[in-house]
Amino acid sequence: MPRMSEGVPPRFRALAAALAVLAAMPSAAAEGPAPAPKPPPVDAGLDPEPAIRREALSDPRNLRRDELPPIRDPKYAGALEARHMDGEEWVLGVVIGKTALAYPVNILNQHEIVVDAVEGVPFLVCW
Repeated sequence: MPRMSEGVPPRFRALAAALAVLAAMPSAAAEGPAPAPKPPPVDAGLDPEPAIRREALSDPRNLRRDELPPIRDPKYAGALEARHMDGEEWVLGVVIGKTALAYPVNILNQHEIVVDAVEGVPFLVCW
């Protein structure tokens, strides 16, 4: 039986040998698609919450509990009275019944929560 490298110029013999090795290998397509990798096992006994809390409490940049006090008794001003506000300032608005209210985002950035009631309807503004 003739060898595959016979009749091949010497400079291409290494390439011919590599092609012969590849031809002898079983085809991956014949075997079908590779099985999906299994997800790593989940350790049911691992409780990451204490570690997460320790990390959160150790970083001085993180806020502590109740560090952003909610606004519980908001004071309102009419649109003409709110001269300190810029006309382009963002607000969060709510309409309940015939009452329309706007909560400035600049204030909500400092408090995040407003507990309010209008026309007997309690509601929460959350930013």
